[in-house]
Amino acid sequence: MKWAAIALLILTITLVFFPGLDSQFQFDDIPNISSNAEIHIDQLSIETLKGVLISGHSSILTRPVSMLSFSLNYYFAELDPFYYKATNLTIHIANSVLIFFISRLLLLRILYKGNGDKNKLLFIPWIIALTWGVSPINLTPVLYVV
Repeated sequence: MKWAAIALLILTITLVFFPGLDSQFQFDDIPNISSNAEIHIDQLSIETLKGVLISGHSSILTRPVSMLSFSLNYYFAELDPFYYKATNLTIHIANSVLIFFISRLLLLRILYKGNGDKNKLLFIPWIIALTWGVSPINLTPVLYVV
């Protein structure tokens, strides 16, 4: 029952965001991905990836995880925005599933007293995770790559 709820959560979020995956790069995507030759890698080596980790110029922190993600997307899909956005959607879905599990654990801790069926506490965590997963405020972090 729990895995069916998770599968339905993943399917619903995917269906909501899927139409937006087929759009072009927008705003900061262009200087950080399209025009950033430092992430346009053609080989996967330790030296290449080390260079990518420090190639960010948007802040003093250089955003190494983002730069690594962008360069791996470039390596496998070049400049096809669909795959960059699909990566963002995958991360977003993983976070939604984590919200489901954390909400369920909290509710079990607070409400479950050892008697009754634990599967009855699936609906509320599912609604919490779904509400966060399809919230309009999450549109930009998923569909704008940077």
